[in-house]
Amino acid sequence: MLIDRRAMLRCTAALAVSGTFTGLLGKGAWARTTVTVKVTQGRLAGVRAARLAVFKGIPYGGNVAAGSRFLQAPPPSPWGTLRVASDYGSPSLQNNVDYPAWLDPKPGAENCLYLNVWTPDTAGKRAVMVWIHGGGYSVGSGGLPLYDGSNLAEKGDVVVVTVNHRLNIFGYLHLAAFDRRYETSGNAGQLDLVQALEWIAANISAFGGDPGNVTIFGESGGGAKISTLMAMPAAQGLFHKAIIESAAPLSALTPEAAERTGRAVLAHFGFATREVAKLQSVPADKLLAASVRLAGDGTSTQGERHEFGPVVDGVAIPRQTWTPGTPEISRHIPMLVGSNHDEAVTFVGKAMYDAPMDDAALGDRIKRYSTSGTPLRDSEVNGLISRYRRTMPSASSLDLLVRIATDVGMRHRAIRLAERQLAGGAPVFMYEFDWRTPCFGGRWALHSVEIPFAFGNLDYGTAWDDHDTDAKRAAADPVGARFRLSDQTLRAWAAFARTGNPSHSGLPQWRPYALDRRETMSLNVRSELLTDPRRADRLFVENLVRA
Repeated sequence: MLIDRRAMLRCTAALAVSGTFTGLLGKGAWARTTVTVKVTQGRLAGVRAARLAVFKGIPYGGNVAAGSRFLQAPPPSPWGTLRVASDYGSPSLQNNVDYPAWLDPKPGAENCLYLNVWTPDTAGKRAVMVWIHGGGYSVGSGGLPLYDGSNLAEKGDVVVVTVNHRLNIFGYLHLAAFDRRYETSGNAGQLDLVQALEWIAANISAFGGDPGNVTIFGESGGGAKISTLMAMPAAQGLFHKAIIESAAPLSALTPEAAERTGRAVLAHFGFATREVAKLQSVPADKLLAASVRLAGDGTSTQGERHEFGPVVDGVAIPRQTWTPGTPEISRHIPMLVGSNHDEAVTFVGKAMYDAPMDDAALGDRIKRYSTSGTPLRDSEVNGLISRYRRTMPSASSLDLLVRIATDVGMRHRAIRLAERQLAGGAPVFMYEFDWRTPCFGGRWALHSVEIPFAFGNLDYGTAWDDHDTDAKRAAADPVGARFRLSDQTLRAWAAFARTGNPSHSGLPQWRPYALDRRETMSLNVRSELLTDPRRADRLFVENLVRA
């Protein structure tokens, strides 16, 4: 899935660790005192560190472990005494080789319904930004140090919330066809997010947040979860703006596809379809192992690879999400949406180091890495290769793969999502993040590279590099361009959360996206508002790619 896991981890290790120390220790002597708030379950004690109050590991839902698996979570239980909220709660169980234990602050657990809050002050009425983590629907954690909300909360003057929820088989196993008690099991992870938003609506004012001004934002799988929430009636009214970074799926799983996965899981354990309840007694680690096998290695029934993700179940998601158009319940939601210039480089794996590819091998990889949502036909792939070879005559096979797969995948879907939201009448703002990380030779603006800039977690050095001394960092970025770009990005995200418009004095005027000009903010060392960037390529892809 990733360029090279060890190389990526080497480049992100300092970043991930730095998030903790930047947010909690890196600004001099932080005078730590306790700050107390009252929420619906009881009193919470957080940590006041300099100009922030931080609360971690707050339960927003009850038991979802064996006996209650796949069901909607009950409310969290009250606590009788003061609860100390100084440590992250457990993320969902997952098999995540890309984030070893030393990067993820907590081991996974079935009971994982926790959230974290960073606030400049428990008094006041600030905009609220709720981060929904990436990692597809299978991995990730709202407690990763990369997502430490300290800098965003302080510099953006907003309340930041990060959330854990059920993932993979625990959050997205569709069993409704076999037992109506599980009619929403295929969307349990999404309903966890709804429950978190309900908790926020009921309690965020205790942290100085405005429950009437909530923005949900997320990258990759987090953005996908957001676009799905926009089609869920239970989430209506719980958020007011959306920022979708590098992920814009236009549909959820069909009931038929999700049912096939449910049958495969039951068959894996030797259970008949009438024996769904037996899944409650299967050890959690065996359920997780089954989901990895069925989803990832092609050894499942009839060689299928099964997906775990949101499903049109007729209840939690009553109809297809963004196909053919914007969900009616979210037509009014202002949206900030975009992608990174070289998204696909993160997914090309071993191709980074392969010998030059012929057109057949290139076409095969384009099909695999374009993430277009609709399988490409051979004729379409051949047309793409011919077109891009003409416009990029000196490009290597790898350059062509990255450019085509990015344009057909993340960029195309971001544009489609923006167009459909525009048709609903809501304001939309488009960006492309164009910072070339010094990691991997300063060549790529890869998937997720915008995250440290939006959160303001840059004290570790040049974004996504492996320079390990102050002198090397200064040499790599002598004018501090990374800090200026982070300031521009963080302030834009916070401005959008406050007002529905990302414009601020540190950027050129950011006009809304419109079909006649398609104005797109290029976020880079020198940020600029572009009119319909790479128009010819956009039109070619639109005419060729379905959906």
